[in-house]
Amino acid sequence: MLYHKAYIIKKIFPKIEYKLFGMKPDEPYAVMLRIERVDEMRYKFSAGEWSTNGKGELQTPSRSIPHHDGAVDTGRAWMSKTVSFDRVKVTNNQLDNDPFHLFGMKPDEPYAVMLRIERVDELRYKFSAGEWSTNGKGELQTPSRSIPHHDGAVDTGRAWMSKTVSFDRVKVTNNQLDNDPFHVILQSMHKYIPVLYIYHMPNSIMWMDQNTPALDPSCLVAAVRFDFTEFIAVTAYQNNEVTQLKISHNPFAKGFREGSERDRKRTSTSPIY
Repeated sequence: MLYHKAYIIKKIFPKIEYKLFGMKPDEPYAVMLRIERVDEMRYKFSAGEWSTNGKGELQTPSRSIPHHDGAVDTGRAWMSKTVSFDRVKVTNNQLDNDPFHLFGMKPDEPYAVMLRIERVDELRYKFSAGEWSTNGKGELQTPSRSIPHHDGAVDTGRAWMSKTVSFDRVKVTNNQLDNDPFHVILQSMHKYIPVLYIYHMPNSIMWMDQNTPALDPSCLVAAVRFDFTEFIAVTAYQNNEVTQLKISHNPFAKGFREGSERDRKRTSTSPIY
């Protein structure tokens, strides 16, 4: 068992293994694992047996887990071995980083992978009485910025498919004059969604700057978005538990630690999300 801060991370035991058959030997296949909720119930263990214990918590979206050797291979390769997901771990950390895993690309062709955080609608939102609601028409939208991956926006399909693609170095700001290519400008109290854009690039690539390639809309092959990643941008938190969680994980917030006079006096006036 491994403890990471306040969260628990465990390896699955016994390990999950599959033997696959019936595939076309020379065709490509993607193999992914999902661990899904069976029902809406909560359970308890008492007197040596399990029983239901009322309605369960709201379900979190299940995640597709790629095989650690690569999600895509030929049918022959998959059928020649036992497919084991023995490196998969489970956690109760709802904020655990969720990178992308790409497949279906031509291995030797160049692709650009960009992230955009886009406005969902034209509305403004407010947080009141513990919930979100609309609050009239939103501000004029600012153009969303295409964010290149920090390891380079363009690489071969083989390189992209061999790794998980994480944009964990991207930062958000409300400074409309910020020109950092890895910073996303957001408007407070408006709803956004991250969108991953994948472009099949020509062999001759033009660059807008040292990090960002010129992108032809006709080269777009996929735009990936998940509704459950929608969020509302704010400048501060209203939920005190979230405030304390952020303080406890911030190495520069020593003065705000539990028990300090400053912490006891601290209040927040903006929503959780």
